[in-house]
Amino acid sequence: MRRAQTTALSLVLSCGGSGGQTADPPPGPASTFAPSTPAPPSAAPVVAAPVVAAPVVAAPVVALPSTCTAPFIVPPPYHDNFIDDAAATPGHDLGVWPSQPMRGPFATREELQPDCTDRANMTAEPFAEIVHCMTGDGRRPPGPDNLPEHVLLVRTAQGWWAHTLARTRWPHRREDEAQLAHVTQVVAADRLGDGGAEVTAIAQVGPPGGDKIHTAFLCGLGPSGVPACADIRVAAGGPFHGLGAMLYQLTIGCDATLTIVGWEGGSPVKLIHGRATLAFQ
Repeated sequence: MRRAQTTALSLVLSCGGSGGQTADPPPGPASTFAPSTPAPPSAAPVVAAPVVAAPVVAAPVVALPSTCTAPFIVPPPYHDNFIDDAAATPGHDLGVWPSQPMRGPFATREELQPDCTDRANMTAEPFAEIVHCMTGDGRRPPGPDNLPEHVLLVRTAQGWWAHTLARTRWPHRREDEAQLAHVTQVVAADRLGDGGAEVTAIAQVGPPGGDKIHTAFLCGLGPSGVPACADIRVAAGGPFHGLGAMLYQLTIGCDATLTIVGWEGGSPVKLIHGRATLAFQ
């Protein structure tokens, strides 16, 4: 009986019954597993392109065609051989001729220059209106209570502007003479070759029948939009060729070059031959 139990137990152990060691798996190829499908690559983060402002390109300034046809020449009141002598000397550079901004702007001409009677009125671009007017009472002779003043008025998009050309002065002493003012040759034309009009005028101030101071004016409009005037004295009285006397011939070319040729009084007389550039700011 004991032998039978021992035999049965042996059979159980040999057959891998419960509680026994399991047999090794049969030899064979190693198990392989299919690789897992890789995850799709994550999308690159969207980075907004920097917004670059387009550069501001200023519109080119187109120069107007020149309508200047000849130099503007102010001859001396009388001929003098010293002017010929000065013209024969080498010219020297005077730089940029100074100009003075006109007074303004004002909304109306009455605010700017009241009681000013028109002597000439014209229109020429870049000015909407150009006026030469005179204050005082033209029906009465000049006197202490009637001192005429000649004024140039121009109107632009900003308003009215003014520049005094000449004024009459009354003497404080009886032995002195009145200084009477006259203005002639007020003209609007392209004098500098810039395609726009400049205003020129000639003023004379002095005693009746005596030597007078002659001044040429050239007024224009520069890039700033503020009209300005250049005053050029071309003759003055005094002892003949003495201190205080002067005489020039003035030429303004279509290239905006100003040339003065003449003399200034003294001992000896000083010959003048200079060139400058006219340019309004």
